[in-house]
Amino acid sequence: MSERRRRGRWILVLALAIVAGACAGGGPVDRTGRSLSKSERDLAGRLFARQQEEHGLGNDRTALSLGHELLDRYQGFARLDEATLLAARSARRLHDTAEALKLTGEFLTSHPEAPGAPALLDLRAELLLETGDAPRA
Repeated sequence: MSERRRRGRWILVLALAIVAGACAGGGPVDRTGRSLSKSERDLAGRLFARQQEEHGLGNDRTALSLGHELLDRYQGFARLDEATLLAARSARRLHDTAEALKLTGEFLTSHPEAPGAPALLDLRAELLLETGDAPRA
């Protein structure tokens, strides 16, 4: 067997090993591209619960801030779409339409298949209509 063929086989074996290693992660598929450790998931869950509470109490600045923290630090969080929706609604109640549009637009661009995408699209359409941008709505 020639040196060239042997090298080619080794490259093929290495490539298959890399692919097999990448596929053998176990657990649920992470749509965001970043997996969270158990402690990170727990912390993100607590932050989300607090965001829900603050939003319900009308503390929109705090709810918006918590939403930003979840978006910035916990991209693998399973309920990130809901956190984004709460943050955008808080921004809307603070009369910061630009921030609400930014949040919804960025999330929908990076997570178009998220379960909460329809609700985010609806909110985005409402915001665009309110700003007089009916063609984009």
